[in-house]
Amino acid sequence: MKEIGEKIREFRNEKGLSIREMSKRLGISHSYLSRMELGEREINSKILADISSLLDVPIEEFYPESHTQKMSINDEKVIVLDKRSLDLENYSEEQIIEWIKLGKEAAKQQEK
Repeated sequence: MKEIGEKIREFRNEKGLSIREMSKRLGISHSYLSRMELGEREINSKILADISSLLDVPIEEFYPESHTQKMSINDEKVIVLDKRSLDLENYSEEQIIEWIKLGKEAAKQQEK
């Protein structure tokens, strides 16, 4: 996850946020955020979604180009993530789509 951590640091610096300020806004410790940026800690999807929102950066921007395939269908952007790089090899596409739907519903609930 080091590449994702590097992206987090890059976008955080672009926004002019210190690690302490960003971690405070996210509700996590600054040492935890620092370790994520260094690739020493796993980054769960909830935290990454929160970081994406805070930095106003689409979540797919955090994934290295080598781990994604981008294509357009009917002028709609579709992101295909490499199951290997996300350690999802043992899960079916249906399971992954269900997790995405659950995450989308949870995000909607948080907006309310």
